[in-house]
Amino acid sequence: MSFAAYPSAFGRRAARTDLEEGVIPPRLVRAWHGGHKLRGGKFDLSYLGRGEGFKGRCGGVLGPGIYFGSSPELARLYCKYAAKDSTLYEVELDTSDYYDFTWGLPLRLRGAVSERPRDLCRKFGADKTLSLLAENGIKGTWEKLPGGAIEFAVFDVSTIRILSSEPC
Repeated sequence: MSFAAYPSAFGRRAARTDLEEGVIPPRLVRAWHGGHKLRGGKFDLSYLGRGEGFKGRCGGVLGPGIYFGSSPELARLYCKYAAKDSTLYEVELDTSDYYDFTWGLPLRLRGAVSERPRDLCRKFGADKTLSLLAENGIKGTWEKLPGGAIEFAVFDVSTIRILSSEPC
């Protein structure tokens, strides 16, 4: 789908498709998470705010979620918060229903939620925010960081498939 009317991540109007411009990641993305060893071998949203650098359940700038980086180097930065049991997880994320709140993409999710997850969380708390996002079909979000890396916040753990793990 072309979105010539919307600015690209590079500050100019887009002339190609979302994916070609690099604005929307491919549907299946390899990403990494650095943190505590998982209890029960799977990611769990009930542990939000218990380490990994964020104080409180509202998380970082992307809101309440489990954070992943597009490179193992980015994810390793968070291993320091897990101390002795720090683990680096390589995963595959299904980003089909991840929404970019900066650019309003993909278009089919635009208008579902008018505020960023972090702002919603400050108003309503993490549990209500995650419920609102789920009701509106938003399972995660992402943003491009300076230097080209991408950070993902996952709101629905069903979009995560663990590929491997190793000590940090």
